[in-house]
Amino acid sequence: ALVGSPRSISPLSPLSHRRLQLLCCPIARVMWHVVTALVGCVIVTVVGTTSTGGSEHRLRNNLAEPSDGAPQTEVVYYLGDPQIGFSGNVTLDTIRFGLAAAAARADPLTTATVVAGDLVNVWNSPVQIAGYKSVWQTDDVAWWQVPGNHDVNSEATSVDTALGALAHYRSVFGPRDYSNTTTRFASLVMVNSEMLILPYLGLNGTADPRIIAPVEAQWGWLEGQLVAARAASTTRPHIVLVMHHPPFLSTENEAHQYYNMPLVPRKRLLTLCRTYGVKTLLTGHTHTTTNRSTTDGIAIYTTAGTARAFDHQGCGYRTLTMDAESLTVAYVQLPKGGGAPGCEPTADTHGGTPATAGASTV
Repeated sequence: ALVGSPRSISPLSPLSHRRLQLLCCPIARVMWHVVTALVGCVIVTVVGTTSTGGSEHRLRNNLAEPSDGAPQTEVVYYLGDPQIGFSGNVTLDTIRFGLAAAAARADPLTTATVVAGDLVNVWNSPVQIAGYKSVWQTDDVAWWQVPGNHDVNSEATSVDTALGALAHYRSVFGPRDYSNTTTRFASLVMVNSEMLILPYLGLNGTADPRIIAPVEAQWGWLEGQLVAARAASTTRPHIVLVMHHPPFLSTENEAHQYYNMPLVPRKRLLTLCRTYGVKTLLTGHTHTTTNRSTTDGIAIYTTAGTARAFDHQGCGYRTLTMDAESLTVAYVQLPKGGGAPGCEPTADTHGGTPATAGASTV
């Protein structure tokens, strides 16, 4: 069923009351002037609803507060690949990424911002890293990110190369390449999918304990987090995984290719999701903005991000609006899709249901 149709709002209207705050730093001033010069609208489309109460819920304007004084609704911002430098223009990629981050910071209902990997295009580029860090505020405790294959290479063919890239990521972006947090209504689990698939890609078949030990440690940690999340589901009903690689593109048992997970870790991941009641996966990697799901209703989202889009959705970000009974996903397209180079809408090349096609309700 179609939960919502695209609607237009004035460019950056959610940010207008924060203009003075945004103008306080040089990169924000650049972002403000570039975006206000663009002609177009931000397109908001409701693309999916998960209802834990057995019936569909729509986005609500009623923000009545419960007895404890906290808002009845919260929003998690979900940013796809920033991949600074991928468009060929580091400055523009940084500006577009900054717009998505600024929207999250301006929203009074934001409780977390998650970034689904590929923070930069070249893992050790000082210029690209500086671009990302000019937007990412390291003291922002509500900001969570995972590495992508451009940050820690899951196709590395040398153990030393793979571990070196992982150590570099931890030194540059912080020690948490996988992590967890909780909000009022959700348990968010951030997964380093690149390490989980490394033994089936570049290091296919490896038995090297320097790889297998940390990989198995993360699998064990992930299950432990899901056990805890399920135990807390009466107060935080939504369990959400954030990772870079989507498990699959169209169907759960499809063959492995560049844009999906190898079959063995894919099956292991989805088994954990089914065992512990995970209904929502937020991913990146494909540079498309799509909705897909398993036959039993595990919703898997991809978001193109803010550097390049390979489909007609352009560049933008998503929001997850949650309350005690429902989780609704919306896609927000940047003005003119984010523009050239990189974000001009094109034909969809990687399958999946386009984000503007409607809603998936589970």
